[in-house]
Amino acid sequence: HPFHISCKLRLGLSERELRFNKISEVLQAIKSIKNLRLAPPVIHFKHAQQSSQERPRWEALEVIFKVELPIVINGQISSPKDVNDIKRKWPGQSLERWESSIVGIMIGRGAIKSLDCFQNFIHTKDSSEVRSWRERLNNNFDEHPPTKQFLLNYKKLFPFLF
Repeated sequence: HPFHISCKLRLGLSERELRFNKISEVLQAIKSIKNLRLAPPVIHFKHAQQSSQERPRWEALEVIFKVELPIVINGQISSPKDVNDIKRKWPGQSLERWESSIVGIMIGRGAIKSLDCFQNFIHTKDSSEVRSWRERLNNNFDEHPPTKQFLLNYKKLFPFLF
């Protein structure tokens, strides 16, 4: 089959594995596999004993960057602002590492909480421009006014939009 293959990893099974940088060993092993079908791993920036309410451990990026393997990041990301906040934690030379190491983001709970999250990434050049789908819909109606009949039918079909 033609599928690309990847895996989703956590920073370890516990705080102890996080401290001992177990993730580096796993990523080194992945890096040693020479196969074009192997896609970058997704790394959830928590260890297995952390609850979903606890903050991701973004400080582990420093260790992960040293492996020099492209990765996809995951962990409480649901807007461009979240990505920019994480990125701002890496002054100077680390931003270069960021650009060469982070090849994507994975959104989990953020997508369940807000259907807008993907649209915000697609249509937003800067995090201050994040708008809800309702705002975008109203702006589109303002810019391209629908016929009165269309609007009446639309409101009947989708009353929750208005």
